[in-house]
Amino acid sequence: MGIYNAAWSGRTLFAPALGTWAYGQFGGPLLWWLCAGVAGLALMLHGPVLPRMLVRE
Repeated sequence: MGIYNAAWSGRTLFAPALGTWAYGQFGGPLLWWLCAGVAGLALMLHGPVLPRMLVRE
């Protein structure tokens, strides 16, 4: 639970700074592609686990 809390709080601190940096370095279109890539990675990581979590016993 502590790792989850740290990640949830950390995104509030680091995501705006990281997004601003990426926008300044690479521009807007590439920032959107980076966001899409991160979302795709999250989907791939959650994909195998989610059906097991949704099964009602």
